[in-house]
Amino acid sequence: GNITGIVSNFFKELNDGLSISISEDRISANYFVGGNEFPGITAHTRSITQPVIKLISMSNVLDEFNALLNSDASEQSLEEFLTEHYRFFFGEDYDCIMTQLWIKFPELDIGHSDRRLDIFMRNSVTSEWELFELKRPSVKLTKTIRDVPMFTSEVHNAISQVKNYKKLLSQDSVRRQFEKEGIDYFQPEIHLVIGRRPEISNRQWRRIIADEPMLKILTYDNLYKAAENRLKSFANIL
Repeated sequence: GNITGIVSNFFKELNDGLSISISEDRISANYFVGGNEFPGITAHTRSITQPVIKLISMSNVLDEFNALLNSDASEQSLEEFLTEHYRFFFGEDYDCIMTQLWIKFPELDIGHSDRRLDIFMRNSVTSEWELFELKRPSVKLTKTIRDVPMFTSEVHNAISQVKNYKKLLSQDSVRRQFEKEGIDYFQPEIHLVIGRRPEISNRQWRRIIADEPMLKILTYDNLYKAAENRLKSFANIL
């Protein structure tokens, strides 16, 4: 009974790993380090019947994301889902996420209103915060007039909205207020996440989004593909 208790406590307190080899002429025991976690993808387990690092399948997360997109989920539902899995969809460079932030400076706003930001994330590489504004996946992105592809009015409205956010965030009074809340930035990069695959060629799409240098326009398919590539890369490493 005492031996069983000692062995049980030994495995519970073991932080790394133990490899035991038994052959005809000897028994050897060696420690090994399981490695670090990949946030959102892997997690440690103390079970002696499983690997020290176990792969948490993210294919279910991709399936759930795809279902949200196909059901034209609300912006709030998408925000909650992406917030929960933000490093999987946006990348490991981001180490902090904030949502539901308000800019309450109506005197500085073009419409004299308070504004709510969807997702604010800190890029650990640049130490800068980046804004991600979410619109619905069902938004039609482009139209063609006289063979010339261009943004729809809904996209133009969304672009105007995030440009207003960018101007507000550049004001010193707004910067100081965010700094009090632990968000220290200089000039945040602005991302607009909207719609699915555009109904024009990739070359034409790249050309019209290049005309908006003040922000980066992403589709929900871009986010899906990025997460899918991260999952494939991680699987290859294993």
